[in-house]
Amino acid sequence: MGKILRFHSLPTLVQLEGVEVNGEKFKGGEGWIGESGIVLNIPNVFRFDTKLEIAETNGGDWDLILTQFLTKGPDYWEMESSFSRIGFRNPEIQVQLEALCEGLIAKGLAHWVEDATA
Repeated sequence: MGKILRFHSLPTLVQLEGVEVNGEKFKGGEGWIGESGIVLNIPNVFRFDTKLEIAETNGGDWDLILTQFLTKGPDYWEMESSFSRIGFRNPEIQVQLEALCEGLIAKGLAHWVEDATA
């Protein structure tokens, strides 16, 4: 089973201040999965346009996911799975993603949950 980084409630941009990856911060914008919401574009990732998105689940929860626009179209990964997805070519970004997740937990905004579907 994998882990999902789930927010306690939809965070605001003010709550996400100081959280960044490769110098980019969360902002309002369009994602690959959610049409509009809170996204963080991750620059300098091997080959694909990559973002972090705060996406609403069918159950009304808010999860942090990694999205990429692949040759077949957009796809997404839960955060624990995203570490290895990014880390094989960009280990420095993997370290930043892990720190970002721990930072969101330390701020009291999110927590890990087991993915029962994995």
